Amino acid sequence: MAAGATTARTPSLHYWRTQRALSQQELADHAALHVMSVYRGEHEQPMRLAVIRRLAAVLDVAPADLMRQPPAERQELGRVAEERTPYGDPEPPV
Repeated sequence: MAAGATTARTPSLHYWRTQRALSQQELADHAALHVMSVYRGEHEQPMRLAVIRRLAAVLDVAPADLMRQPPAERQELGRVAEERTPYGDPEPPV
């Protein structure tokens, strides 16, 4: 990495990519990056800010959105999925 290069982690990259219904390869292609760059970013490995800006532009979000934790909405969806029965129906109230 070049001297003075600034990097950051992107904990919300996977969230925003799936919100836009893009595969890792599609996002990489649109951002003119290698698919491994997207993979690394989704696994919270540090990325150069220039790469984060390119990904954010494709996803139509601010770079800071990728560097934040995913929105609470995602956490809420996980909670709802945990409450479902094996048949996909919500558990009846007790």
